[in-house]
Amino acid sequence: MVALALLPSFASALIITGAAPRQMPRTSAPVMQMLYPDEAAWLTDTLMSRSVENQVQTFGEVNNRGLQIWLHGKWTKFFEEQKEQKQKGRLYDFLNVLRTSGTEDFFVPMPGFRQLSPNNPYLKTAGGRSSQGFTLEIEPPKVGLQLMAVREDLAGVWVQHLERISTLTEPSSNRTQASMAHTISNAAADSQMLRSVATKVAVREMLSDIAHLPSQKEKHEWLSTFVLVTHAKSLTREGDVEVMIQAIGTQPLHIRGKALVDPMEIQRDLLKRTAQVSEKFGKVLPETVATEHATVQTSFLETCLRITNS
Repeated sequence: MVALALLPSFASALIITGAAPRQMPRTSAPVMQMLYPDEAAWLTDTLMSRSVENQVQTFGEVNNRGLQIWLHGKWTKFFEEQKEQKQKGRLYDFLNVLRTSGTEDFFVPMPGFRQLSPNNPYLKTAGGRSSQGFTLEIEPPKVGLQLMAVREDLAGVWVQHLERISTLTEPSSNRTQASMAHTISNAAADSQMLRSVATKVAVREMLSDIAHLPSQKEKHEWLSTFVLVTHAKSLTREGDVEVMIQAIGTQPLHIRGKALVDPMEIQRDLLKRTAQVSEKFGKVLPETVATEHATVQTSFLETCLRITNS
């Protein structure tokens, strides 16, 4: 416990000694990655992005403009680098970057007077930046700890969304979503996003189960066309799943080829599978976050120990 309490003091030593944080191993919850590798990577990356957005917003709400600008800039640079490397499921490495960074001075520019022209010598300092502003001392490890707490809280909110989605076994026209926390203004959007992903997995599993059954060929063709073509937008992360669910249920019972296609049966099956997928997501998400955060802490501790032993 004493060693853990002393960890933050080692952060600045990383810069002094030139020690670099070790590359963290890929140890995210194996169960989730084996069942839904693409969705697992997307889920953990989106959770990280949403957490940073919420923290940036919180800094703005408490008038901490310096930290707000600094974190936004830091995250944007990291995100672009990760995008160039085309790594999925690794955005939580940003926590490791913060936890192993030393204290830095950050210049916070203030809005200048509009009547000053861009070429006015009094508008610029010798260094070329705006003279209107102040210098803020920032400790990235502390911001990293705050961000980890925000991410854990948001994961808890998402679990509640997923638990609610797992109970939706009947179509409903009520799309009203209650905000789970005042700091999460996009709670309804997150709930819809999670349901879209779970439904997409459910559709994929349905199609996979009947793909090689001759007796289900017509059902496969109808479901593929209706869901993946006609209502493809509903399965995007910005779509509206309920619209598609309702649309399936309003389709008439019909004969396709030599087979009978029952949209109501398909609707019930899809809702049931979506509920099952959501339940699985809700169970493994906390494990995923806990594993990733433990990896960050372990990496930080090992880096600190290397410094003390060098």
